[in-house]
Amino acid sequence: MAELYDRARPSYPAELFEAVFSAAGLEAGRPAELCESGAGTGKATRTVGTAAAIAGWSLTCVEPDPAMARVLRGHLDRIPGLEYTIELAGLEQFAEAERARGRHRRLFDLLYAAQSWHWVAPERRYLDAADLLADGGTLALIWNVPRPHPPELQRRLDEVYGRVGPRLAANGRSPRVAPPASPEPREVVSSMRRGSGDTEAEIESSRLFTGTTRESRPFVASYDTSGWLEVLRTHSDHRILPADELERVLGEIGEVIDDHGGRVDVSYDAVAVLARRLPRQPTCG
Repeated sequence: MAELYDRARPSYPAELFEAVFSAAGLEAGRPAELCESGAGTGKATRTVGTAAAIAGWSLTCVEPDPAMARVLRGHLDRIPGLEYTIELAGLEQFAEAERARGRHRRLFDLLYAAQSWHWVAPERRYLDAADLLADGGTLALIWNVPRPHPPELQRRLDEVYGRVGPRLAANGRSPRVAPPASPEPREVVSSMRRGSGDTEAEIESSRLFTGTTRESRPFVASYDTSGWLEVLRTHSDHRILPADELERVLGEIGEVIDDHGGRVDVSYDAVAVLARRLPRQPTCG
């Protein structure tokens, strides 16, 4: 699955990360410590790692899945001059280990998560992020937010899901857009598209961050029929289907894409929600 995910999933535009670095006050030639939560196979990490190698920043990648981490290491080893480490852990375990180091703990100038923040325990993720960030350090939460397919293509896809993928259609899962990886990202994506500010409100309610802002950059990913079917195979709402049902769904979706010209272009908005870590309160004694 790690190799399939790495091959099928879209990356992120470099322009978005340039905006993130600028917002975080990172400058080439000035040392900085970067941390990625849920680095996966490196869909975002490769872009960040290339920039970090040029700028002289160090990068720590936190990823709990050994298979994902192996693919990630292979990519990062090919970036000349990159100073990096991979921590085989979730952000919760990594933050706890750093707290245990006391005054020797690492503090980061930028902590970011690309399409992975939903995997961190909601009740503690902002506390852990704040603990890992230096005072004034930046938290950046990043998603690729897909736009709807063209109406006629969407109509035909809905028809397929309604007929041969009823488990998806009954749960409102017919992918009117390229579906996110799990139910929670779908909710995040929906709130971002509505502009409701749910993510910003969640950050601000933690009372650990300030100056919440948003950056967005559009891009288009183009897939041939087999490429689009690979994308669908990486999404959890498809992966949980019985094998025979999944193959029927993908077979008919493939026919729709073939009739559509054998390609599907998906428009995305790469979105980053950013906030700065408030200064720590001095301790007594």
